[in-house]
Amino acid sequence: MRSLVLAVPLSVALCPLAAQADVFPVVSAPKSVVVHPNVARVSRSFALDLPAGRHEVRLSDLPGAIIPNLTEINISGAVLEARVFRDFPTSTPESLAGTPEVQAARSAVQQANEALAKHDDRVAEVRASAQAAQAQIAFLEGLQIERLSLDIDGLRALGQTIASDGTAARSAIVAAEAEARQLQFARQDLQDAVILAEATLARVIEPFENANELSLMVNVPQAGSTNFDIEYWVRSVEWNPVYRMELETEAAALRMERSVSIQQFTGEPWIDVELQVTTIPAGGQTIPNRLFPQLLTSVDAAELNKRLVVQSRSSEYEESDNFADPFVEAPVLLEDNAAAGASFSGAGVVYAFDVPITVRGQEAALVSLEALDFAVEIAARAVPSSDETAFRMIDFTNETGERILAGSAVGFVDGQAIGRIELETIEAGAEVETGFGPIHGLQLKRATLDKQEGDRGIIARENALREEVRISIENLTNKTWEVTLADKVPYSEQESLDISWSAAPRPAREDVEDERGILEWDLTVASGAVSEIRLESNIRWPDGEVLR
Repeated sequence: MRSLVLAVPLSVALCPLAAQADVFPVVSAPKSVVVHPNVARVSRSFALDLPAGRHEVRLSDLPGAIIPNLTEINISGAVLEARVFRDFPTSTPESLAGTPEVQAARSAVQQANEALAKHDDRVAEVRASAQAAQAQIAFLEGLQIERLSLDIDGLRALGQTIASDGTAARSAIVAAEAEARQLQFARQDLQDAVILAEATLARVIEPFENANELSLMVNVPQAGSTNFDIEYWVRSVEWNPVYRMELETEAAALRMERSVSIQQFTGEPWIDVELQVTTIPAGGQTIPNRLFPQLLTSVDAAELNKRLVVQSRSSEYEESDNFADPFVEAPVLLEDNAAAGASFSGAGVVYAFDVPITVRGQEAALVSLEALDFAVEIAARAVPSSDETAFRMIDFTNETGERILAGSAVGFVDGQAIGRIELETIEAGAEVETGFGPIHGLQLKRATLDKQEGDRGIIARENALREEVRISIENLTNKTWEVTLADKVPYSEQESLDISWSAAPRPAREDVEDERGILEWDLTVASGAVSEIRLESNIRWPDGEVLR
């Protein structure tokens, strides 16, 4: 067993703590939890009536994922003199009894087993009655009437008795067997109840099997109520935003239903806690980076070249036959004391829930947030060079006044699921464009009509390539669509490589978003109509060179 004493004054350390202190075992539960990325801050509070003097307050149900050095303890009514962490609790009647939830689970197991036992007792009683009736029939059938000294009336009365009692006994057997069958059918439900009760007990008692223990050595100057507030950090926690996005095309409206998924493997259940989640990292940067002076020196390129050669040849892993001398074309600027950059978390988001939340170990809880509604613009985007259909695009502005966190969303269009959508972080006031599934009724085709390659020129020879393509979009839907169609033509940065192109109709935009050769057309395609674009490119390059 390992133990860590974090604070022991000299007056306490000079004498054994256990010899001078009464032990007060405490069973407590988390009251509030703040979940950060990968860690959580948990708070517990309780009060004890303590007599004056030195005492040990022992908490034996702290989670195994606790970070001991980050535990904060505030006590009113006593002085904290020392604290001791242990990696497994000391066995006491109180620690073995567990929390009220554990005790309730144990009671449920006992009640379920008792109900099953009573049921089995009833089955045994029914079968015993059937066996008694069977024995009565055997007795009646075994009577030897000829040995009895009976007259005619006596024999008649005996026969009626045997018939009557035999019939009653057989009826009792039939009834008992029928009741036994019904009881056997009902037994499965009682047995399932036992299994469920035992599973519940195993779930709630599991945290105590890997629990840590915290002993607080306190000095109470005056008998009375002592209040304890304990805050600790735990690992093995994560949370993520989850979205459901429903698009109503006729109303051009988007409803974003938001939830928070919380999962924890800390080894303790969070039952009806005050819960918050935040994007602020617990270990985030708290001070600005240090700015180092920038010292520059200018070194002759040839001298630096010689120095590098010497260093290379002096290496213990040198393979001189395989290394070429380095070549430097110009003077080099050397920088000393360059500090490595560090990321800064920036402002965070905090969600606080108004209702108590329960998140047990190894379970995921999904907590709803307020839904958001947006007015959207709906259009189509087509990329015929890679897709067979156009895709629905929506555009909206985040006017909610809050940041919408990055996360995974399930998209629906007019009640039909279209697939998963990955959202980037949307800042307040930002304009957003995102895809919202294919439009199967907008069919795309891109066909090469003519492609010619050959040599041109009589004296000065050169290579040439001409390509003509036809791009079409056919609207098989029952509505007119505004479509942005994107395609590309090659471009060159060499004077000897000449590229020209033409398009009918001309594109609305060229070099879209500063990407050379990317073209866009704005098309209005009516229902049942087909829109076409002819795109031709001509490329010429010198003879003896290869086009890549």
